[in-house]
Amino acid sequence: MGIIKKSGADVILMIETYGCSDNIADCLGYYHRLIADNLSIYSRHPIVKTYTFPGKVSTFNFGGAEIDVNGKHVRVFDTWLHYLPDARLVPTDKPEADILAWNDEGSRDDEIRAILSVLGLMMEECDSIPIIMGGDFNSHSHLDWTEDTKDMYNHGGATVRWTVSEEMAKAGFKDSFREVNPDPVKNLGTTWFSDNDGGEHKDGPHRFHILQRGRHQGYQVRNPQCVPERYPGFPREEVSLLVRPRFRPDRVRHKIT
Repeated sequence: MGIIKKSGADVILMIETYGCSDNIADCLGYYHRLIADNLSIYSRHPIVKTYTFPGKVSTFNFGGAEIDVNGKHVRVFDTWLHYLPDARLVPTDKPEADILAWNDEGSRDDEIRAILSVLGLMMEECDSIPIIMGGDFNSHSHLDWTEDTKDMYNHGGATVRWTVSEEMAKAGFKDSFREVNPDPVKNLGTTWFSDNDGGEHKDGPHRFHILQRGRHQGYQVRNPQCVPERYPGFPREEVSLLVRPRFRPDRVRHKIT
C-alpha cells in the first residue's frame, strides 16, 4: 500500500486482488469497483458507471468503469489476458510465423478480439469520453520486438508482430509508454524482472503491463514510469506502470496506474 500511496495515482487498475478489494479501497479512501475476483478498479474521483459484458467477455478478463474527473468523464478498463503460452518462453530460434503460431495456440488472441468487439461504440465516442485500457496482457508488444532490438533482451534475433498489440493498434489504440519513449533500445519499460521469480526463468526483462489509450485528439501523456523501478524487498517479480495523462482543452490531469 505504501508504494501505491507514494505513487500519487488517482486511478488504479489492479489485477489479482483476490479478496483484498474492500481492504485496499478502505486503506486508500478511494471509490472502487470489483469487476471479478481477479480485477478491481480504484479511483480518487467518483465512479459513475460500471461496464461488464456478460456472454461476450468474461469479467475475469475484462471490465471497466466511467469516472467523473472534475466534470470530465473518462472510461477506464482493467484487463487480464491468459498467461499461457508463457510469454517468457518464446521459441526465438524459430521464424516469426512459427512464433506467432505458438503464441496463438493459447486464448489471448481470441480474448483481445472479443474485448475490442465490445468497445466499438465507445471507441467512436472517445473524442468526447476518452478510453484508457490497462492491465496485465501477459504478452509482448510488437513495438518492443523490432529490428533494432532483435539482439537485445534475449530476443534471440527475432522480430515479432505480436497479435495482441497489433490488434489493439489496428483498433486505434496507442501505447502510452511508447508514445513518450518511442525507442525500445533506450528504454524497454520493464515491468517483469525474471530474477525475482525464484530463478525458474532467466530470460527477462519484459514489458507485459501496458496502458493503451483510445484515439482522443486532446490526450497527452507525460513522464510514464515503472513503479517501483526496483524496490528493495518488493515481493513480486512484476511492477506497475504509472502515466500522467492530460486532456486538453479541459486541462484535466490525473495519474493512472
